[in-house]
Order: sequence, then structure tokens, then C-alpha cells
Amino acid sequence: MVQEHLDLLVRPPFGTSYTNETLLDLHITPGLGAIPIDESYFREITHWIREMQSNGKSAKTIKNNHSLIFSSMETAVNLK
Repeated sequence: MVQEHLDLLVRPPFGTSYTNETLLDLHITPGLGAIPIDESYFREITHWIREMQSNGKSAKTIKNNHSLIFSSMETAVNLK
């Protein structure tokens, strides 16, 4: 869903697109990529955030990833 969200953005700045693709590739896909969107996502995201914290990821990195997932979930709702 995150990739579809990124594909649907209209004229995102290059730096933003690059950053979002990097977040997706490095953090989101390995941790959450195999989980269907209609399953118990809250529990998995909480576990994923705790895992990033225990691996020493900065609060900013975690926030950026969480923001991208949140925006993607809004897109999912809009797409029904």
C-alpha cells in the first residue's frame, strides 16, 4: 500500500520521492511488507516501532517512517 500511495502522489519533489522510496526499502518493507493491510496492523506496527527503537534508530527516523505509513493508510481508506 505504501508503494501505491507513493505512485499516486502528484508531482512530489525529487528529494521527497527519493527519501520516501528509501524509507520504504530500508525500513518498511523488511519489517511490515508481508503483512496484509486488512489484518491486525496496530499490533504489528507497535512491535515494529519497538524493534526500530531497540536497534538504535533515531526518533526522527521512526517518526518519518510512521508518517509515511499513516499517509499510506489514509490513501487506502480513500481508495476503499
